[in-house]
Amino acid sequence: MEILVGTASGVVETLLAEPVPVRTKADGHAGKVQAICQRGRQFATGGSDGWVSVADLDADEYERAWKQDLPAEDPVTCMDISQGGKFCFVGTRRGHVYIIHLGSMRLVKVLENAHRGPVLALRVHPERFAVFSVGMDRNLSAWNPAPDRILHMEYDERTVRMIEFSPSGVNLALVSATATNVINSDSGRRLHRNTFESRTVAVGWLSEARFCVGTEDGCVSFIDTTTTSVTEIPAVYPAKLTAMAIDRSRQFMATADSTWEIMLWRLEGGVRFIWPLCFATVDTAPVCITLATDEELGLHRTMRQELEKEGFVFSDWD
Repeated sequence: MEILVGTASGVVETLLAEPVPVRTKADGHAGKVQAICQRGRQFATGGSDGWVSVADLDADEYERAWKQDLPAEDPVTCMDISQGGKFCFVGTRRGHVYIIHLGSMRLVKVLENAHRGPVLALRVHPERFAVFSVGMDRNLSAWNPAPDRILHMEYDERTVRMIEFSPSGVNLALVSATATNVINSDSGRRLHRNTFESRTVAVGWLSEARFCVGTEDGCVSFIDTTTTSVTEIPAVYPAKLTAMAIDRSRQFMATADSTWEIMLWRLEGGVRFIWPLCFATVDTAPVCITLATDEELGLHRTMRQELEKEGFVFSDWD
């Protein structure tokens, strides 16, 4: 179980919960770490310095493996790795989308002017080779990178800041500052809409029908698109929530707040929904976070005493 945290100082912190408790830091970027993504044992970060760094979770060294051939005023804004782990897709402030082959670390394609203005978010479809992106121009675009063809484009009345696919890719959550829209990713038909009083921070899917949204006021809302029910867990954090990530097994969630605290949660059903497991504090403000788990291993069932020495504080409930 690794929690990868990108920070405002450019440092990437790795909190390894098991099987060997280790906390490592690496000076990944000269500016703020704007985006972080992970697929299997490989992870990538993008910074305001215009660099993309790729490393293996098992490696001893974290290095800048590839540098954008772009001016410094075009920093990375978002990124994602394809399902097979072969390609990394990078969105930039100037509206371009870059495709990097991770095996050779070669830039293989540029979708120039994918958006008029910054690319705010992008995600690779879980089942097919298509990339969905949103920009400051309020366009939602679906790209087939091979022939460089737009599959469909939709104008949204609000600026969408985040997007996230359901596990099969059938549904797509579009998150603006204070609202979420769920659409069918093939037809674009709207399926569900929900609004929030506080600014949204992150979104993650728990199943094909259920997803959760974290807001700045520390609340996490669990939304069922089939029954349109919303369960709000208030005051998860006394501080402002800054980032949130759910692992691919949909069993665990990691959050970061404005006091630089990183919390690990177990996702459950019933009336509780989430259960606190442990937390640690990083040395600078967290900006983005991702969670990598080995699904064959249970969480923090081993090395408990060693974890406590490393700064993890366990709840009395687990």
